[in-house]
Amino acid sequence: MDASVAETEWQQIAALVGALSEFALTSVVQLNAAVGGASGTRVEHRLVRLGRLDISGEPANADQLTAARAELLRRASRNTAALATYDGALALDPAPPDRAHLTRLREEPAST
Repeated sequence: MDASVAETEWQQIAALVGALSEFALTSVVQLNAAVGGASGTRVEHRLVRLGRLDISGEPANADQLTAARAELLRRASRNTAALATYDGALALDPAPPDRAHLTRLREEPAST
């Protein structure tokens, strides 16, 4: 069962990812650190952090970065940009489970 964004303990997630980054600063950990805590008014801040990530040396993670950006744009009610970014993530040919998840998110009604 999926927990709602409101039920997510963002501060705890951010603290855990911060602790993990002390041991393994991989692109996936950096990505999670950038988007962790992405709720409410902090979404725009998380988009800025996400934009600063450089995972160009790890193209296998490009779809994850693009998908994370799309979700943050959606949460920021920047729906046109979110749809275009979801399309970009889908164009990167993600694994079938990721493709199904991205397609479902893309088809959800826009936030108001």
